[in-house]
Amino acid sequence: MKRMQKIVVPIVWVTCLCWWASNVQADELRSCGGASAKTLNKKAELYKNEIQHASKRYGVSQALIKSIISSESCFREMVVSCKGASGLMQLMPGTAANFGALDVFDPAENIDAGTRYLSYLLRRYNGSLTHVIAAYNAGEGRIEPGAPVTISFKETRGYINNVLTAMTKLETGGAGLAEAQLLLADWQQTEREYQAALRGETL
Repeated sequence: MKRMQKIVVPIVWVTCLCWWASNVQADELRSCGGASAKTLNKKAELYKNEIQHASKRYGVSQALIKSIISSESCFREMVVSCKGASGLMQLMPGTAANFGALDVFDPAENIDAGTRYLSYLLRRYNGSLTHVIAAYNAGEGRIEPGAPVTISFKETRGYINNVLTAMTKLETGGAGLAEAQLLLADWQQTEREYQAALRGETL
């Protein structure tokens, strides 16, 4: 009987943890939230070499990679979601396998595979960052290339805002920063219009 209790207790704990996670805002659990640019850059510095290598290898901006990591795991290597997404860039098992990550908890492999996936999404969506970010969170099947991002998932809509906000803090300046600021402003206007439509109003 005592032996049975030792086995049952951990299983119940994991189940309760997943239930708790499903009832809390996803961005509260995993993202860096309102962290400053200084804090984000300090966290990203730990993975500077891996991010630079993946960025150069796949032609994806370092700011986008860092912003995805910031919103997915807040630069925590060992995070596992209740849906099975793992590591810094929260790769699902299928995505990890398809894009070459044998050990999702190895920072270099995780960042390489996640960046390779972002590169694929950038090609699929003709460079539209809003589409890429939405698809990274919700899945490609829910985001149509060439069409406005109209997904109704609250988590995904908030995720887009989180990633774009992080990009305005992580871009080093110039055209990249201006583009991130414009994309964030456009998305926030889209979100205001979407919320107004839900209330039956017109902006």
